[in-house]
Amino acid sequence: MKVAVTRAIIISVVATFAGLSIIGVLRVYSPIPLGDEWKGYLGFYADLLDGKYSAWFTQFGLHRLILPRVLFWLDIKYFDGRFVFLIVANLVILCGVIAILIAYLRRLKSENCTQFIIGAVISIMAVSWLQEPNLTGGFNGAQYFMAILLPLVAFYCLALAQEQRHFFWLALLAGFASAWTMANGILVLPLLATLALCIRFKPARIAMLAIASVATVALYFDFFSNERPSVLRTYWSTLTGDPIGAAQYALAFLGNPFFCVVSYPLAALQYIFLLVAGAEYASRPAFGEDGLGDYPIAFTIGLYIAQAAGAVLIAAAAIAARRWFVSAREATRGTLLAFLFFIIFTAVACAAARLDNGVGYAVQLRYTTPALLAWIALIVLGAPSFNSRRALGIFACTVIILFPSQILPVFGLTRIAVRHEHMLQAMQAILHGSEDHDTLYIIFADPDVARRLRGTKVSIFADGP
Repeated sequence: MKVAVTRAIIISVVATFAGLSIIGVLRVYSPIPLGDEWKGYLGFYADLLDGKYSAWFTQFGLHRLILPRVLFWLDIKYFDGRFVFLIVANLVILCGVIAILIAYLRRLKSENCTQFIIGAVISIMAVSWLQEPNLTGGFNGAQYFMAILLPLVAFYCLALAQEQRHFFWLALLAGFASAWTMANGILVLPLLATLALCIRFKPARIAMLAIASVATVALYFDFFSNERPSVLRTYWSTLTGDPIGAAQYALAFLGNPFFCVVSYPLAALQYIFLLVAGAEYASRPAFGEDGLGDYPIAFTIGLYIAQAAGAVLIAAAAIAARRWFVSAREATRGTLLAFLFFIIFTAVACAAARLDNGVGYAVQLRYTTPALLAWIALIVLGAPSFNSRRALGIFACTVIILFPSQILPVFGLTRIAVRHEHMLQAMQAILHGSEDHDTLYIIFADPDVARRLRGTKVSIFADGP
């Protein structure tokens, strides 16, 4: 009876976390493009309308978003470009991520009770509201969730390939596909080749993975031109020119969730203190980008906590990797370790590309998704040593840490109606031909894309005059 009650409570908690995130998605939803969605989503489709089919392969920032663009195209072509299909597809991909992680867990831990509890931990971390921009933004989510799912599939298939040979080809295919989600995907095939060497695959298959790695990197950076290699030199000079800053950035990236659960409550406490003290003006801290601009102390403390957490993650990963390497090198643990190091290398790559924005840029909310997945992978790696009591302790700690942010979709979106009204007014002005800077700034609209699509039936422009 006690076990049944415990399971019911755990199921209720998971359902509550998932339900609150869905409520948040519904409340934040808007069909109006915002920020990067103008160039990366509408601009891409505008290029296709102009006959520029090379738009499928061009870089957006640092990334070649070929596979996410398939979802963008479907959303606009067949679902009116209102982000509904895109957001639903992203949530389905996220469910796939959870399913793969639970499949890893089942291979590593056979004891049902512990398996069930850790599976619940995976679920509540994966749907956490800390990654709000990726849950609510169709454009962001398509990239970040796909850039997690395909590497997970690639590594998992390599583990299965020791038992069933045809899974090797699926691992190779998923590894190649990973490169065309986000830029960090080019790391997957080299990690697969390295892992195949460690777990003693046949030389022919190791060579195949190595050749595919080199070919994919060459294709991605277009080594046949004279421009792309200079990009790599720029990234390398960033890392070598400021190694301390790069290390701080990477550590903060990996500890991103801890920044969120520390800095925002501290800022809220400071806000309450200012009100009680009778301050003439106190800006309310807002969850999201630049929401702590008036609370630099809370931001700094959170940043240091994030860096400390990132150091703990790397140390734990290194210890786990050493123990695995000197033992039997079991394939499932090896592939999960490879995924964990994939996220760690992603943090370093992000530092190379974004350090110019400052170390504080590492705690952007959209980066929370890969960081959360790194911590989930670490928990799953440790699952074989957990009993049900320890697993319950991890579950309880996870709920306590994450629940305050998880209620934000209900209590933390008080300004969302006003924001939507401002966005709607700005979009209506744009549809009627306005190119006023302040109007465009409200939704970070791209004037060139607006001019090209004004008068068409593409996405929100179908509502125009």
